[in-house]
Amino acid sequence: MVLCGICLDSESKYKCPKCTIAYCSLLCYKSEIHKAKDEKIDNSKEAFTTESGDTTKTIDSSVIDNSEIKLPPIIQLLINNQKFKQYMQSPTLQIHLKTILSILQEVSLTNEYTSEGRQEVAVKFMGDLSNNEEVDDFFEWLFKFITENEA
Repeated sequence: MVLCGICLDSESKYKCPKCTIAYCSLLCYKSEIHKAKDEKIDNSKEAFTTESGDTTKTIDSSVIDNSEIKLPPIIQLLINNQKFKQYMQSPTLQIHLKTILSILQEVSLTNEYTSEGRQEVAVKFMGDLSNNEEVDDFFEWLFKFITENEA
């Protein structure tokens, strides 16, 4: 279950086409919080060039801006960590993480109607990724980071 990114109470049913935030109702979509996030997104687009040097992508720096949302301390440490930021700039890792997230959230990809079933599919997919050194390095680093910084 994905919670509404605006009210943080209800299960989200929709995604904003502009900022991709998950929301539960038209009331949340039209709220001042969402409008403020949309304006922030318009003002905070950054361009970067991939390692090949020929592709420029636009990313949203407000994705890691936690000034409006109260995040757990471990998440705050993570999003401010330079190594994490470096990992997140890898197009290969972005694709794999997006795929895992999609598997966990979208019933249509897996035909699994329970979150447990989708988690099993995601674990199998991650097992298939075990030959990918970059993905292995990231998850190994992430587990170590979480273990060292647990409160």
